[in-house]
Amino acid sequence: MAEINLIQITQKLPPSLHGIGDYACKLASKLKLKYAIDSIFVNLDDIEEETSEALNNSSVYSLSKMKVKLADILIKVLELHPEKENILILHYDRGFYDTYLNEKQFEKYYLPINLLKSLSTLKKQGLKFNLIIVFHEFLFPVIERRRDYLLRPFQNLMMKKLIHNADIAVCSNPVVAKQIFNLNHKTKILISPVFSNIGEPSYYPFEIKQEGVWVIFGSTDNLITTLRQFIYQLHLIKKHQHINVLNILGGRQNDEVLNLISEIKKHISQVKYFPGIDNAEASNIFKVSRFCYMYYFSRNLLENSSLIFKSGVFSTACSHGVIPVFGNEGMEYAISVFEHPGFICFQNQDFNFPDCQEINALSSNIFNWYQKYSSLEYAASTFSHAIEYLGSQVVLNISSL
Repeated sequence: MAEINLIQITQKLPPSLHGIGDYACKLASKLKLKYAIDSIFVNLDDIEEETSEALNNSSVYSLSKMKVKLADILIKVLELHPEKENILILHYDRGFYDTYLNEKQFEKYYLPINLLKSLSTLKKQGLKFNLIIVFHEFLFPVIERRRDYLLRPFQNLMMKKLIHNADIAVCSNPVVAKQIFNLNHKTKILISPVFSNIGEPSYYPFEIKQEGVWVIFGSTDNLITTLRQFIYQLHLIKKHQHINVLNILGGRQNDEVLNLISEIKKHISQVKYFPGIDNAEASNIFKVSRFCYMYYFSRNLLENSSLIFKSGVFSTACSHGVIPVFGNEGMEYAISVFEHPGFICFQNQDFNFPDCQEINALSSNIFNWYQKYSSLEYAASTFSHAIEYLGSQVVLNISSL
């Protein structure tokens, strides 16, 4: 492999609470450890003292701190090592640079105009580089509001231009892969499901799994939505499974979450709330848990349900051999994508829990599936492969996904 000048572009980095920043950080560590590929980071927001330590002292350039435009800082970084092969990894999320400049303006139309201008400026400079865009987020496949029907042609046009700039597009699921393919048939697409940000046990923790231990995990807003649905469906769940302990993890301490917990305590004796929990503690709770309740979508997505493979909560559950239990309908369509062994679905107004012996086997199979298809190791291998063979990958046959 030629000497690489790898530049990862993110909005935030640890210790900021930002899943994509964690993703980039862990990816950089694994690429360095296994493939001897160092990363330079271009970060939009301010960096903290702990950031350098979290990134193993990788170089970090902050737009906010340096008070420069994205194109200016990228030109500077690209010129650092002209003898090396420059590769940019752009971690795209909800408009990215445009939300950094003016979030309210971006959310009016969802058009990444300023990001496109920055990439155009780089091209005009004549600098040699390859671009990998990681689409952590994309346009939602279902159009629901009238204004979105009017805006979608313009949004598609902007995203098509953005994709056109990429030598390789990386995404986490077949739904987004198909969207990318439909906008630009020539773009090379790699799919790598999201890995767990809180840790990956190296062995299946069967011996310490505890019957009746459940977990709900997410941001504050996600917890509120999920807990409401959990309360609504609790009587159905308890028809099939005992819930001795419910651990609620993540987000910041919130009065509405506390009110919902008070309601749950009327039906479950032990309910524990861990706002702001660190990764190691969260991982320890997942290791002993049997089920993870999720209400990831507020609608029945049917064929779009494989968007679940971009969920950090889902990947965390799978990485610890915890069986996901989905409170929304339509999730059964995601089973078998990437040969996933399955999870508990809500169908015909009830849950499809298997018997105890099948639950043990399913838990183990989910853990093994994660190691093969969704681990940090798998993601690093995907990116290493992309870096080494950039420009020679074969476009995936999206119609077969």
